[in-house]
Amino acid sequence: MAVSGRKGWIGIAKEATPGVPVSPSTYIPFNSNTLLGKHEPVGDDEAFGVRDAQYGSSVKGKRFGEGEIGILAESTNIGYLIGGAFGTFGTPSALGDGVYSHEFTRNNSDTPQTFSVTSDRSTDRELYTYAVINQFSLNFADAEAQATATIMSRFPVTTASGTLTLVSGVLFTFRNAQVQLGANITAAESAVKTEVESLTFNINNNAEMIYRSAVVDGSRSDPGDVSLIAMGKFEVSGELTMLFENTTQRDNYSNLSKQALVLNLITDRDIGGGENDKLLIEIPKMRIQERSMETGIDSFFSETLSFVAEYDSTLSRTSRAILTNRKVSYA
Repeated sequence: MAVSGRKGWIGIAKEATPGVPVSPSTYIPFNSNTLLGKHEPVGDDEAFGVRDAQYGSSVKGKRFGEGEIGILAESTNIGYLIGGAFGTFGTPSALGDGVYSHEFTRNNSDTPQTFSVTSDRSTDRELYTYAVINQFSLNFADAEAQATATIMSRFPVTTASGTLTLVSGVLFTFRNAQVQLGANITAAESAVKTEVESLTFNINNNAEMIYRSAVVDGSRSDPGDVSLIAMGKFEVSGELTMLFENTTQRDNYSNLSKQALVLNLITDRDIGGGENDKLLIEIPKMRIQERSMETGIDSFFSETLSFVAEYDSTLSRTSRAILTNRKVSYA
């Protein structure tokens, strides 16, 4: 009997020790889930006196989990994904009236923040430990904002843990977006809002799955499973599209003039203390890597700017995010 994809669910919890399972603490609504356990059999294609390439003596090889989770960006659960991508969940700051501010910054260690992810597909329920968010993307155009997280993990095991309890926030949409550009963060924060047609923000941790010889460490049930996942270089990039109403960005591209970018997604909901659900993303220094123009005669002139964030030595960061909501902690 067919099972509707809408009956599936995702549970997630931060791990205190990489690979040691933790029961789900939060359940995240999703619009896509491609998590899957995979393995790479090792074939034997030596010459055995016949033309056949595979002689029937294959053995087990690498085992791992990977896939992508896509969600509508909202003010509560997105903290797990964007925090996992940055790698560091700062200590929440109480703003009063039950409102908290959560700062996410780049982890400078090669050791990632890991999660236990439970994927229920009605027919089965699997637990992915040592789950690492390798890539993260947040984008909006003329509807709701969406976020995706590309995940690496150890090979999943079946589990009975988890009882679905959904708690979500308010959706972020294009009408909540405020984009500001300036010569530096201070200038950007006080700049007039820039009207954009779309914006994409990307993080890439260039993570790598590492395999080592057959010592099972207690959290790894199979010697062919991923031994550890290490973070590579931290990259932040993105793209924004706007109507071609002036030559400012044309000149910034031509002259390689660096800019700062501030993105605020602010909902209409008052959550207490004069605060609203809010996601702030800062990029202190970025360059326009590529620029293209849309010149369709039945449309309007618009420019698309592909940008790359650079490390700002004054602020000691390439980017950071601050999420304001009523969630006490992402611990």
